[in-house]
Amino acid sequence: MEANRQANSWLLKYIQQPNCDSILEKLRRTGFGAFLVCFGVLTACRPSTSSTPPNVLLISVDTLRADHVGAYGYGRPTTPAIDGLASSGVCFENAYAPSPWTRPSHASLFTGLYPHRHGATSFDTQIRRDVVPLAEILIKTGYETAAFVSNTNLTPHDFGRGFRTFHHAPREGKGPTTTTQRAIEYLEKRMEGAPPFFLFTHYNDPHAGYRARPRYEEEFVGSYQGPLTGEIAQLIDHCMGRLTLDSADTKHLIDLYDSAIRQVDDEIDELLKHIRTSSHAANTVIILVSDHGEEFLEHGGLQHGLKHFEESVRIPMIFSGPGIAVGARPTAPVSLIDVVPTLLDFLGAARRELDDISLVPWLTGQDPLDHRVHERPLFFEANNEKPTPETVLLQSGTKKALRQGRFKLHVDRASNEVLLYDLHLDPKETQDLQASHPQRIGEMLELLERFLAEERAGARMEIEAERYNELRHLGYTGDD
Repeated sequence: MEANRQANSWLLKYIQQPNCDSILEKLRRTGFGAFLVCFGVLTACRPSTSSTPPNVLLISVDTLRADHVGAYGYGRPTTPAIDGLASSGVCFENAYAPSPWTRPSHASLFTGLYPHRHGATSFDTQIRRDVVPLAEILIKTGYETAAFVSNTNLTPHDFGRGFRTFHHAPREGKGPTTTTQRAIEYLEKRMEGAPPFFLFTHYNDPHAGYRARPRYEEEFVGSYQGPLTGEIAQLIDHCMGRLTLDSADTKHLIDLYDSAIRQVDDEIDELLKHIRTSSHAANTVIILVSDHGEEFLEHGGLQHGLKHFEESVRIPMIFSGPGIAVGARPTAPVSLIDVVPTLLDFLGAARRELDDISLVPWLTGQDPLDHRVHERPLFFEANNEKPTPETVLLQSGTKKALRQGRFKLHVDRASNEVLLYDLHLDPKETQDLQASHPQRIGEMLELLERFLAEERAGARMEIEAERYNELRHLGYTGDD
């Protein structure tokens, strides 16, 4: 063990030198490069050629499912700015959120941990105090940190940890959030020679109730004579069985959702243009993700938070900037939990034990050399139960899921219901294969139970009246 530690220390010392690439090439010729990649040593080399640490812009678009993004094959022109970002960098084709709702997924994005390990699995639990989120790590390495968010689930109690500037501005009316405006104001006030920045911008525009300014709705919303407006109350009525929808109703909801996506894409475009026309252009890494998707009756439901089907958990994940490959589209399944280790490795910063893999070999255009990453298990958890009229806040549910290779397993631990799908042959998860794969189901169930046995509870926190009212407007409560 001591010999291995000394060898790794020696390798890290030389890998981090300016002639890192030539040293790595020699290691690859000897066959030792594969060993380094498997253990994350290769990623200790900072890919950026700049002597100045790069700025980091992390963009999260709430409720944006991957298959409504042009870069992921959507036929409508919802995301020209995001598509351009994808073509200028690395677009992960099979990226996932570990939870189908905002709070636990964003906590995973900032910690590199699954929800049951970081603790923020419900409305009244926080990220565990012994977990160090990304902003706290970066501020200790000399970064300026700022966040502008628009969903009340991203409370300053835990999501504000490490951010010197943290501003929450909920969306109002049909217009966009003020996220872009606030972010640009922050960038314009930065002094010449200031430290590199870590800027987090969160957009809530695609979240229900679906609404956008008239010019976006005119582009996407067709003729419709029904009662739906896309407001939260109607979607809850459907969830509780009080409202039945037909195909025309569903299409109208999708049209409204797409209008909101197109609106937020313009907001992102404005922010990206500001970056590209400023002094930050040559030295800013841009990461764009979502926290979860949205259901439109593909499996009987609307909104999100209740299930782990592809429409709820498959998300866009894009990296672009100096030192990052252009036009790459890796197909290996990846997760929001991979963002922290990837970014820290890319920046050459130390990191702790996480539930992750580093994606740096893909970002730098190198072959990861380890096919096992395609078969690694990805877990999905922290869903909610279906609301009732008496529900004050949605309660944590019993549904979990696991993807391993081409197979996706859904489990309800209360009812013991099990569903198995082959995502290669059946990407929409319509044909249950449990009868023909009993051995695989047994193996995946055992893997899931071992994973869930590692739960670490988060700290309880009080929900203030103002936040409760905001959660109610977002559809996270019952009628009363």
